[in-house]
Amino acid sequence: MYEDPDFSTCLTAEPCLIAHAELNCSVRHLGLPKTKAQVIGSLLKQSNLLEKGVTVSFYRKRQSNIAQWMVMWCGVL
Repeated sequence: MYEDPDFSTCLTAEPCLIAHAELNCSVRHLGLPKTKAQVIGSLLKQSNLLEKGVTVSFYRKRQSNIAQWMVMWCGVL
């Protein structure tokens, strides 16, 4: 039987919380567009399945110009 070293199972009564890196990796592997990735993140957050500190950001097209400025000047995003 093949065992993936990057895959781990959670065999406790507590729910397995998803880390930020795991969420990003899963979205990338599934090839989800930005809007669907945001929906998945929001649903996981509402269900309390994200680790503490994991944030889900929603940006609209009109904010894309200011987002570049914020990264450049404030180091935000």
